[in-house]
Amino acid sequence: MTRARKMWGLALVVAALVYAFLNLRGLPYEGRHYSPNHHYYYQLSRTYGFSDLVPRMSMPGGGSDWMYYLDGYVRVYRVQDDQLVAKKFVEGMPNAQFRWFETHLLFFGAEGADMVLLPSAAE
Repeated sequence: MTRARKMWGLALVVAALVYAFLNLRGLPYEGRHYSPNHHYYYQLSRTYGFSDLVPRMSMPGGGSDWMYYLDGYVRVYRVQDDQLVAKKFVEGMPNAQFRWFETHLLFFGAEGADMVLLPSAAE
């Protein structure tokens, strides 16, 4: 193999690893959001995919429509030991609404509602 082919092969492998990291793990989006009793917190992580390479435009009067296309994960952690309790996929993450209840975290994303059940009380 020529040196140029090896370099292109290496660049392709690195690009695939970066894509896999950004699409599966995501990058932190906003800060930590603690439960009322500070026993749990959730962290949003934004994922990136091939569709993010396509430019988007909103219709006139719909300036924030692009926010419905930002997807990611909500990860719930226990504060005591920073252990991951649950992970759920959220569509339309910037517009999603989150609410702590006694035994679960409820959120409304672009595709409807979902919840994360907690092992102990959050309030």
